[in-house]
Amino acid sequence: MTNKITTTTAQVIKQGSQSLQTDSSEAFEHLYLQIHELEKQARETFQYQFRRDYLVVVGKLRNGDRLDEHDKQLIAQLLIADAKSYVKYAGDYETWKDQIDHLLGELKSVQDQGVRTTDDLLHIQALCRDLKAVLPDITFYLRERERIQGYEQNDLNNLSPELKSILAEIVKNMMESDKM
Repeated sequence: MTNKITTTTAQVIKQGSQSLQTDSSEAFEHLYLQIHELEKQARETFQYQFRRDYLVVVGKLRNGDRLDEHDKQLIAQLLIADAKSYVKYAGDYETWKDQIDHLLGELKSVQDQGVRTTDDLLHIQALCRDLKAVLPDITFYLRERERIQGYEQNDLNNLSPELKSILAEIVKNMMESDKM
């Protein structure tokens, strides 16, 4: 880990602890900005460390050359390593599903009792807000898992020359992107 990343990681941890203690929106907004900066530094360091290797792979793809295992690993590292890491360490998937099940159960309970009062309507709104908060996490997790499966079902050497050229541009653009 670079010195800059080590320093920013320490700042994120400190700010996170302070945010949890102060319980203020301003503290969590500041934490969000620091996390965004740490993510940016990690991406830029990754791009810098592997820039030469990826240029070789881009050249092979453009020329239609056969990719060896090292080349395939580099491409996988760029295209799906983040997803693999996320899926591996996101231990909340079952918790999210349980939370959705619980909230839907509460919604059914409100429905079964009949929606008659303002409080019932406000309860439905609160349940919907909670459901909307969980759904992006579970959807992102599943998309990442599906992205991994889709990638692993293909052999890069069997791609047509046109698809190899497109893949070369994707790899090149990802290595130059600030959104990798």
